[in-house]
Amino acid sequence: MNTVAHLVLFSLAIIFSSSAFAHGPCAADIEKLCKNVADAHGAKIDCLKSHESELSAACKQHMTVMENEKEKIHESCQGDVQKLCSNVERGGGRVMGCLESHESELSVACKQTIAQEKQMHETMHSCKSEAHQLCSKVVPGEGRMLACLKSHESQLSDACKSAVMNQPVSLQ
Repeated sequence: MNTVAHLVLFSLAIIFSSSAFAHGPCAADIEKLCKNVADAHGAKIDCLKSHESELSAACKQHMTVMENEKEKIHESCQGDVQKLCSNVERGGGRVMGCLESHESELSVACKQTIAQEKQMHETMHSCKSEAHQLCSKVVPGEGRMLACLKSHESQLSDACKSAVMNQPVSLQ
């Protein structure tokens, strides 16, 4: 499998997986509101959405950011999905599998968006503790977290600093 396929699978798996929510700012909300919901085909995410008014502020922010990322990829890859995967049933990663099987046919815009989202996720993973420690009051999205981390460059670990400084300007 080449790099594009890995990017597609990695990026969309992160954005759509319940586990990304279960170990992040929504962990307590999942435990409280959706503990007994099976973790299949986005059921926990659907559960969180059904309890939107009861969610913590951090989880609401996280869900908004994830929806924005999902929308970016949807906008950039919509033509690819319609052209290459229109007959594929939604859910369970089937559309991603279809896109993977057509990786050489994906549009440049789709490939670029997925690569940018993957790079941003890798940066946030490398900078998890710094983001929590230095930028906890920053509302994620639209490059605000990245800007905050860059403003604290001297306080970042080497891994985080490397990831932050390698982010393209267009993501800010």
